[in-house]
Amino acid sequence: MRRLLFFSLLLIGIIRCSAALAQPPMGPPDGPEEGVPGKRIADRMALFIERKMRLSERERTEFMPLFIRYEREYRDILRSNRQDRLLLQQQLIDLQLRYRKEFGPVVGNRRVIEIYDLQQYFIRTLRDLQQERRGGPGARRPLPPGRPMLNGPRQQVPF
Repeated sequence: MRRLLFFSLLLIGIIRCSAALAQPPMGPPDGPEEGVPGKRIADRMALFIERKMRLSERERTEFMPLFIRYEREYRDILRSNRQDRLLLQQQLIDLQLRYRKEFGPVVGNRRVIEIYDLQQYFIRTLRDLQQERRGGPGARRPLPPGRPMLNGPRQQVPF
């Protein structure tokens, strides 16, 4: 009888401790953000640019909403001109010229180009990370266990 009571209390204790030690669910702590797709990426890009440029507090408060608006227009242009590459480039340059006038008073005219350079660096880095996670554009996926390696491109693998 004592053993049964001891093991049942031990089992209850283990169950309670395992629930307390369980890992939290994966993902952001406050759940997925609602609203515009890509908003979190635009926010992170703005923070990345703020840190790399070492903006002052006043510059930060003015820069963030302005950059978010610029990034939204940038994505809209990319979506609307997927077929015509020359028109896409022209509209992106027009957008950058228009926002150069708005970014200039906030960060200084000399530093506006740095915003665009850091934006392109951020986008390139994201693309590289995506390709790396997918195995790269030309990377082969590993063969399943038990399958022989191919010596040439025309050899067939027997099934």
